[in-house]
Amino acid sequence: MELQPEDSRKGSCPAEEWPLAKESVIPVSKPDRSVHRNWLIAFLMLMLYITFLVSSSQLTSSAFNEERYKPYKAPFLFIWCKLFLRSFTFLIVLSVLWIVRKCKGRPFSVHKIWLHCTSPLRTEDQPTLIKSVTLLHKFWPIVIVTISLQVAWIVGHVYAPSSLMTALGSGTVAISYVLSWLVLKNRMLVIKGCFVLVAFAGIGMICYGSLKPEFAASAFQSTNTSFDNSTADPGLLSSLSIAAISFEGASIYIGVICGLSGALFMSLHTLAFKKAFQNVDLMQVALIVSVTHFFACIVFFPVAITFNLTDYEPWHLTRMPWAAMLTAWTCALISALSYAYGLALSNPFFMSLAEVIVVAISTALDAFMRGMAMNNLQICGIAIVAVAFVMMVMPDPWLDFKDEEASGEEVPGRKSRTTDL
Repeated sequence: MELQPEDSRKGSCPAEEWPLAKESVIPVSKPDRSVHRNWLIAFLMLMLYITFLVSSSQLTSSAFNEERYKPYKAPFLFIWCKLFLRSFTFLIVLSVLWIVRKCKGRPFSVHKIWLHCTSPLRTEDQPTLIKSVTLLHKFWPIVIVTISLQVAWIVGHVYAPSSLMTALGSGTVAISYVLSWLVLKNRMLVIKGCFVLVAFAGIGMICYGSLKPEFAASAFQSTNTSFDNSTADPGLLSSLSIAAISFEGASIYIGVICGLSGALFMSLHTLAFKKAFQNVDLMQVALIVSVTHFFACIVFFPVAITFNLTDYEPWHLTRMPWAAMLTAWTCALISALSYAYGLALSNPFFMSLAEVIVVAISTALDAFMRGMAMNNLQICGIAIVAVAFVMMVMPDPWLDFKDEEASGEEVPGRKSRTTDL
C-alpha cells in the first residue's frame, strides 16, 4: 500500500469529513437593498428638512424685520395663512401618491385610502361612522396647542432673530422627555435625566446672554446698512433677499419668552398627539395634520379679523412681502412633510439630529450674512444644549448599561465590552 502525502489524502476526502469544516464556513447574507434604499431616502429627507426649515425661519424673520417690510408686518395674518396652507397637507400627499402609483402602473383607489386614513378616527362599536364627539375629543387639545405653538413661534420671530428662536426651540426634547415621564409614565434613565438638567442650564445661559442689561441695550443690531423704504419702488417690496434686519434691545425678552413658550407648546403638541393617535402611518398623519389645521383656521380666524378691525394690526395687502411670506409658508410645509416621511423610514434619533444642524446654520447665517454675532454666553449655551440634545435623543438601550450587565446580553448596535481571546 502506497502512502500518499497528507495534502493528497485531505483533498480526496469529502468536505463533510474534514475536521471543523462546517464551523469554518461563515455564511454571508446579501445586504437588503430595500433597507439601504430607505436609509438613503431618509438621509435625503433629513437634508430637505434642514434646508426648508432654515429657509422658512430666515424668510419669516425677513418678512417682519427688514426695514423695508417693518411698516407692513402683520404676524397674526401670517399665522392664519400658514395654518390655511397646511390644511392642504393631505391633498398634497395624496396627489404625490397618485403620481407615483400611476408612474409604476399600480392601482389607485381613493376610497380604500380614505378608509385606511380615517380608521384612527373611528370607534370599535361603529367602525363605519366617524362621530363628531370623537373628532372633538381627539382634536381639540391638538388644535389649541397648534395655535399656541404658531403664535409663539411667529411672534417670537418679530422680536428676536431666527438663530435665537431655533436655539431656544431645541429645548423641546428636554421638555418632552420630562412630560413623557410625568404624563405617559415612560421610564426615565438617570443619565438622560442628568442631561435634561444640563439642557435647561444651557437654555438658561442663552436667555441670560440675551437679557443681561449691558447686552440687551444694543442686542442683535445688524451691522449692515438699513434699507430706507420711503423711496423704494413698491415692486421691490415683494422681492426675496437676506438683507439688514434689526431688533429693539429692550424687546428681546418678548422673543425669549416666545421661544421658551414655543418649546413648551411643541412638547405639549407631541404629547397630545401621542395621547390621541398611536401607530399611525404617513398617510394617516397627513390627514390628521390637515384636519388639525383646518379646525385651527376656523378657531383663529376671528382673532385675526378682530386685530385688523381694531387697527391693532392693519393689513396693507398691496405692500406686504407676499413672495417672502408665501415662500416661508411653503418651505415650512415641505419641511414638515420631509420630517414625517423621514421619520417613517428611519428613527427619531436620526431625524432629531437635524435640530442641532439647524441651530448651527441659523447662527452662521445671522452672524455672517446679517452681521448679528452672538455673545459668548449664548454660544456656550447653544453648545451645551447641543451636547445634551444628542445624548437625550439616543435610544435608551445604548445608554442603559445596568440592564445590559444584568441580562448578560449584548445590546444591538453596540460592540461588546469583552475581548475575544
